[in-house]
Amino acid sequence: MTMDDLAQLIQKSMHRRRLTAQAVAEQTGIRTPRIKAFAEDGANGPIHPTDDELKELARTLSLPPSAVLGAAHPTVRAKAASAARRLRQRTGTRRTLARRSY
Repeated sequence: MTMDDLAQLIQKSMHRRRLTAQAVAEQTGIRTPRIKAFAEDGANGPIHPTDDELKELARTLSLPPSAVLGAAHPTVRAKAASAARRLRQRTGTRRTLARRSY
């Protein structure tokens, strides 16, 4: 799965059902800016969906919950790489290999 699977899944489902982010927000109780963020950035943007929000989106968009949850949760390796990238961005350093003296 690619990192934007959730975004694509939400966008296609909303388009297929001719729903706007505001219409989905009204049906789910999730705020409109959050729906827009999920549709644009998926689960890996600055706003992360909760499992309850994902289940509600699946119900509203008539999607299997397993498909929505699966698209939202990246692999452990991808999470680790993302965390390392954020850490490098915060510290302003580049990745370097650790040198050990034996």
